[in-house]
Amino acid sequence: MPNWCNNHLTITGDKKNLDRIKFRLEDIENKDNATPGIFMALVGRDQDIELNEYQNGGWYNANINYWGCKWDVSYNEANITYDDESITMSFDSAWSPPINFIQHLGRLFSVSCELYYEEPGCDFCGKSYFDNENGLTEEDYSYNEGRYLFDKENFFESIDGDIDYLFESDEDVTFESVKEMFQFITGDEDLKTLEEIFNELKEVYGKETES
Repeated sequence: MPNWCNNHLTITGDKKNLDRIKFRLEDIENKDNATPGIFMALVGRDQDIELNEYQNGGWYNANINYWGCKWDVSYNEANITYDDESITMSFDSAWSPPINFIQHLGRLFSVSCELYYEEPGCDFCGKSYFDNENGLTEEDYSYNEGRYLFDKENFFESIDGDIDYLFESDEDVTFESVKEMFQFITGDEDLKTLEEIFNELKEVYGKETES
C-alpha cells in the first residue's frame, strides 16, 4: 500500500479555457465506468514511450515522470467543483503530488494552477504554482512546518498529539523541549499560543499520573 498524499488543486484562467477543461472532465463523468482518470483525460500519457511498452510495465516510471505520481485519479474521487473563475479538485495521490501534471495542464490549456499538498507519513507539505509567464514555483517544507505556514489555525488545533507524545516519553518535559520540536514557530503571539497548549496538556498529564 502506498502512502497517500492529500492534494488540493485550484485552476484559474480565462473562462473559455476553463470551459475546455470542464468539457473534458464532464465527458468522463458521463461515461458509465468513469474512465479514463482525470490526468489521462486532461494531459494524456507520456508519448515518448510506446503504448505496448506502457501497458506492459512501463507505465510505472512513465506516470511518475509525466504526472509526478504513479497512478491516475478517478473523476469520482477528485471532488471537482466549478465556477466562472476557477475549477477546484481535492484528491489523494500515491506517494507524491502530481506536480508534473499541473505543468502540462497549465501549458496545454493556458491556465494557472496552484497545488497544495501534504503527506504526514513521509513528512512533507508544500505548494506548487504554475503559470505560463513564470513557469513552476515551489515551496516545500516538512509536514508540520508547512501546515504552520499555510494553515496556522488548523495547525495549532491539531498539535496536541505531538506534544502529548513528549509527555509519554518524559513526564518532566519542559516548554524548551517543545519549542525545540517546533523550531519553525516564530513571533511572540505564536510562541504564546504554543505555550498555552503546552501548559494545558501538562496540567492534564499531571492529573492523569496522579490518579
